[in-house]
Amino acid sequence: MKNRCIGRNQNLSRCLRHRSSLLFCMDHKNQWIVFIFFLVFTVGGGCASLYSLVKSDFILAEVKEISENTSPILGNNLVHLVPDDFIFDLKKMRDDLTKIRNYKVNIRIHPKKLPVFLKRKATIERFELNESHFSYTDFEREFKLINIKLDNHSLNAESNSALMTLILDTSFIFVRPLDVVYNADSLKEKRIGFISIRVYFDYQNKEHSKLVEIPIVFG
Repeated sequence: MKNRCIGRNQNLSRCLRHRSSLLFCMDHKNQWIVFIFFLVFTVGGGCASLYSLVKSDFILAEVKEISENTSPILGNNLVHLVPDDFIFDLKKMRDDLTKIRNYKVNIRIHPKKLPVFLKRKATIERFELNESHFSYTDFEREFKLINIKLDNHSLNAESNSALMTLILDTSFIFVRPLDVVYNADSLKEKRIGFISIRVYFDYQNKEHSKLVEIPIVFG
């Protein structure tokens, strides 16, 4: 039927009336609104799903690339890190705190895979101190990494190892001797906190890293 209405009845069958407007009869003249909503929610929803799928693939590819270039997870399987304790010497601190602002801490590095090339690169990720062992302060405590020393950069045999020495500035841990609590002597050789250090190295021409937790004790 020419000029037949394209509207739909309640049973979803096509209307048999002659259309009075461009596409619909008088009874179905408002159905164009339903058609618009249908197109928006079906076509628009499909486009959104396709976009989210493409975006998720892109994010996965980006994460994969990052993990391949500098991967702490893979780094755990490449080297073994053995740190010394970070020891605050109470006697020296009380004698003259200004002379021992900088502390050394050693990390022994053993290869698990070969070859591994070490870098003079490390970062302080975080640290925690048991504040019950310290006097109250009005400043924010902070460790600063000021120097890194390595006695061996290339680990190309299972018997190889390297000693990394970190020089840490503790100026904003203990500003004055009174920052140490009165009963600190009873805490000697007991753990009062830790500092997490990330060590960087190269393996198969890509940078990797590994996190090591260094105990902090009073000595």
